Amino acid sequence: MESLRFDRELYELNRKNVRILLYPLFSGKTLLGYLGVENFDADQLAYAKDLLGEYSRYLAAKLSVVGRLRQLPDPAASDHLTGLGSASAYQSKLEELKSDRQPAALVYLDLYNLRDYNADHGPQEGNLLLQQTADWLAESFAVSQLYRISGEEFVAVLPGASESDLEAKLKEVKDRQAGEDRIKLIWTGKVCDYPRHILDAAKQLDQALNERKSELYAAAKQD
Repeated sequence: MESLRFDRELYELNRKNVRILLYPLFSGKTLLGYLGVENFDADQLAYAKDLLGEYSRYLAAKLSVVGRLRQLPDPAASDHLTGLGSASAYQSKLEELKSDRQPAALVYLDLYNLRDYNADHGPQEGNLLLQQTADWLAESFAVSQLYRISGEEFVAVLPGASESDLEAKLKEVKDRQAGEDRIKLIWTGKVCDYPRHILDAAKQLDQALNERKSELYAAAKQD
């Protein structure tokens, strides 16, 4: 019997020549349960494992998206691929901060390896990577603070954050990125103490991030 779990019940099934394959299903870091196949052809073991693994990844990503949508105040104003706030929701948030005269820190992040990842693995895997990036970001920021504003660009809005708050948050992102192999992010951030200028600050950060990404692409071509 091939299995990712083993207990007395499975042992007894094995004695009866019943084959069980179980694959763990996670939501974030929480184990939800197992996907399983029984009585599969022994010659198809590798195929069965791969199939369960792929299905588990996509199902886990979808469950994470649904969970994030439930945390948003207005799920209709969301990016339904990632379950984060949409570009229009982000613009509304900026206008709200400006109207309420509330200072905030903005953090712009770009999944800069998405273009090459799509080329190597296809758009379906690219979409999965975007969903996993949303999972990754949700470990450092509240879901209500996060927005996906373009194909590979994300923003975190931190109302009332100070310079030290922003510095600590960017250090956290940097430290986590040091151990990350698949999700490659670049970022820039700024505290906007003058809310009436927050739209200008957003444009400046967006431009700075795009310039940094262009520099990385140019350097990659030279290597």
